[in-house]
Amino acid sequence: MKRFSNEKNPSTVTVFLRRHCYLALLSTLLIGCDDSGNAVKYVCTEPLNSYLDQARVNITNDYEVERSQQLLAVCPDQGYHRRYEFEFDASALLAKRQSDAEVDAKWCNETTSRKVTAELDASTSVLTFSFIYPWATSTGKYPKTKFRIERNSMRGGFFNDIDWQCELAGVNQE
Repeated sequence: MKRFSNEKNPSTVTVFLRRHCYLALLSTLLIGCDDSGNAVKYVCTEPLNSYLDQARVNITNDYEVERSQQLLAVCPDQGYHRRYEFEFDASALLAKRQSDAEVDAKWCNETTSRKVTAELDASTSVLTFSFIYPWATSTGKYPKTKFRIERNSMRGGFFNDIDWQCELAGVNQE
């Protein structure tokens, strides 16, 4: 009985098996070389000065005095009004679909942050995170919102108000 092949004249089955084995070996070697599993984190901070100015006005108008005093006492040391950290898998930057992300949100005058999940839509110029706002509004509701980061300018914000400063966390910017 003749074997499937000999080295001088390999059969189609042998060629197929060799190619299959080479591809399996190659894919096994490359598994650790993609971007999945590598977390990307953008940290965005909202400018503080306009809120400090408004807090001073609120105190003179006897409006939200306690909150305004706390804002003036604590927030200048923090250097921001609100701080959002957006973390997601690096493979989301290449995906042509929505990806999962996590939002860690903090006010300057609070000691704890709040985490919510988000959906990320990534393009070459803009990252858009859709999530439930982590604080209730004056009506007691937690509305769905969108935060955009312009990747070229590293500016971000809600809807069209792009005045937050963003940076990649843990990245050496030499």
